[in-house]
Amino acid sequence: MGHHQQGAGARLLRVVVVALIMGGWLLNALHGTLLPGFDRATLARIDWTFLPWLVTVVLLDVGPQPRWATKWAWFWMMGAGPMAVVFLMIEPVPVWQSEALAARPWRLTGGRAFLLTLAAGLVYLAVQGLVTMSGSPGPFGY
Repeated sequence: MGHHQQGAGARLLRVVVVALIMGGWLLNALHGTLLPGFDRATLARIDWTFLPWLVTVVLLDVGPQPRWATKWAWFWMMGAGPMAVVFLMIEPVPVWQSEALAARPWRLTGGRAFLLTLAAGLVYLAVQGLVTMSGSPGPFGY
C-alpha cells in the first residue's frame, strides 16, 4: 500500500456527492412538506439517496485502497445510515487535506464490518420499535 494524493477535482466530487446524499435524506424525511406541488405518494416511493449512494460505491470500487477499512468493509458499512458520507469524507484522504497519508497497520475487514453492520441494524430496529411502541413519532416524524 502506498500513499495517495487527491486533486481538487476529486475532493470537490466527494463533497458534492455528500451534499446530494444529505439532500436526499432531507427529501426522504420531508416527503413533500417543502414541495407541496408534488404528489406525496410519488415522493414517498422515490429514494432520493440511491443515485449518490451508487456513485459512492463506484468511487469505492475504482478508487485506491482505503486506509481505515478494506473495500469490502466499507461496502458492508455503507448499508448502515451515514457510513457512505463518512467514507466520502475520510477515505482514502480526508477531504480537508490534499497530501498523502501513511498507510494504517490494521484495517477493519469485510467480515467484521458485516457483523458490526448487522448488529448496528438490529440495535436500530430495536430502538425504532421501542419508539413506535411508546407512541412517539420516529426521528423523521413517522
